[in-house]
Amino acid sequence: MTISGSMMSERQPLRFRHRLRRLAGAGGLQLLTPVLGVASSIIVTRGIGGAGWGSVVHEMLVIGLAAHLVGWGARDFVLRETAARPTDARLIWRRNTLSRLTFLLPPALVAVALAAPDPAAGPAGRLLPMLWCVAMVWCRSFDAPMVQDGRYGPVLAVDILVAGLSAAGLITVIRSGSADTTTASLVGVLAGAEILRALGRTVIFRHLFTAPGDGWRPMLSDLRAGRGFFLLGFSGLLASRADSYAVGLTLPPETLGHYQIVTTFVIHLQTLGAVWLMTATPDLLRLPRPTVLSFTGRNFVAGITLMATAAMALPVLIPALFGFTPATALVLAATAAGTLNFLYGPLLLLAQRQGRELQVAASGFAAGGLTLAGGLLLAPSYGPAGVQAALATGHLLQLAIAWHAGGRAS
Repeated sequence: MTISGSMMSERQPLRFRHRLRRLAGAGGLQLLTPVLGVASSIIVTRGIGGAGWGSVVHEMLVIGLAAHLVGWGARDFVLRETAARPTDARLIWRRNTLSRLTFLLPPALVAVALAAPDPAAGPAGRLLPMLWCVAMVWCRSFDAPMVQDGRYGPVLAVDILVAGLSAAGLITVIRSGSADTTTASLVGVLAGAEILRALGRTVIFRHLFTAPGDGWRPMLSDLRAGRGFFLLGFSGLLASRADSYAVGLTLPPETLGHYQIVTTFVIHLQTLGAVWLMTATPDLLRLPRPTVLSFTGRNFVAGITLMATAAMALPVLIPALFGFTPATALVLAATAAGTLNFLYGPLLLLAQRQGRELQVAASGFAAGGLTLAGGLLLAPSYGPAGVQAALATGHLLQLAIAWHAGGRAS
């Protein structure tokens, strides 16, 4: 064996271990978010009831929407620009981050302050959600460098530590807080946890600030260049959360809290299907259309099986974990609507591989708009199950657009 051949054979196990560490770190981060969400909802719901958790969820919806707007598709945009100009990676990140913070963050914070649901809590009722939003925006600004550098491990370690502190803080507040200050105090705990995560990422990626170079000036042209990535992301956000906004705008906090718990379990099960689809994506982007359609049918059957199992398990699991019994109509409507995600996901891939991203984005906006309008109309009379019916209608619209854009294409 030659020296070069020996060196290559030694590098292969190193590369495999490196990729395995990256996969473990990325998978851990993906898993930690839903686990922390479920743990927080259990702690709060069992401590102060569904109404208390619903008030927190209301703030989460407002803050999450504002942070997404300020995000402006930064992760995918920065990754694309950096791949084309790797020597300008720091300049691209600095300019994009400063541009978003300068032009988009101030109006987002005003909106968060105005939408704070508990002005009776005093200045903290408006200040804490704003701090939470700032920290969330800053955290997400490091998504692109994290993916580019593969530094999932250190980020995961910080997030695990903060998750433990957050859970301890929630338990402490619930045991010691009074009823009229609990919501603001819980928001304070979650905002503080997000601030700690932001500080951890700042330390991990400090080289972005300490290295010499340009980029410290905001540019509107950077926002114009990234608007396509924002539209794609925002359409998906609208399609997936419009039902929660409809519930939050029309129904009591306790109903919102219970609704979020039930639908979160369904969404996490849909994530399993998304992971399966993600692993098959490289093949689906190359295979003939009939093969992709065959995969779509199998995917849908798997989704029906998974959601049917959930429909039987949730009425037993939720009372055991959260202390309330979900409405049968909501469980059946949520699991039925969830099965449609397994049907149109592969069809969207067909549309994307044919360069029809705008139709994909349009399907998200159309579905989200239909879900929101239908949810606002049906919620007062039919409750959460009516909102899920509106969500299913939105999914059917997405399916029709996906079939037209990808399924029928030659």
